[in-house]
Amino acid sequence: VTDADGTSVPATTLSAIGLATTGIVTATNAIAISGTADEVTAAMVTANTLVVAAAAPVTISDDADVAIDATTLSAIGGATTGIVTATNAIAISGCSF
Repeated sequence: VTDADGTSVPATTLSAIGLATTGIVTATNAIAISGTADEVTAAMVTANTLVVAAAAPVTISDDADVAIDATTLSAIGGATTGIVTATNAIAISGCSF
């Protein structure tokens, strides 16, 4: 994926690309990834739909009060050096060590 730095790419688009190949898909620039925690997990963490986007900023758009496990957020954060932001007041459950 060679879109320019900052180009907004939905997580669902990336996971569809990842699913369509057996090879490693890599975003060469710091694209801006957005979607729900489940959508971003599919794009950046789940093995069979994974796209490597090591410098991508990520925006998680789940509705307010949606419970998201801390391990899910940790896995997303571990997949990028970019900033991970939640746009709403999500409810974080559990812990991640």
